[in-house]
Amino acid sequence: MYSWYFRKLESIGLLSGSEKDEEEMLLNPSKIAEIEQRKREQQQVRREELLNEDNEIVKARKRFDVKERTVHKDIAPAKDRVTEYKRKCFGRLFTGLAAGRDKSED
Repeated sequence: MYSWYFRKLESIGLLSGSEKDEEEMLLNPSKIAEIEQRKREQQQVRREELLNEDNEIVKARKRFDVKERTVHKDIAPAKDRVTEYKRKCFGRLFTGLAAGRDKSED
């Protein structure tokens, strides 16, 4: 459709390499679909890599090996601290509701 126009621009030197690639994309829609499919595949591979728990465990151990993280004897692990905090907040939720009911009943 516009191929004659792009050939004319190329012959007089007004069409650069990147513009030539854009022209090919415009004239060949299947190439666009192919590039999008390739991007989706790369994203899927990257996502699987990030979701792989074994890789995360290896990375965490490397942090300890290079002394980026250290074990503190006085501080509980984060998992335990979060669980304890949830229990405290959950208990406060019900004690707060009970206190509110007591005030409304008076």
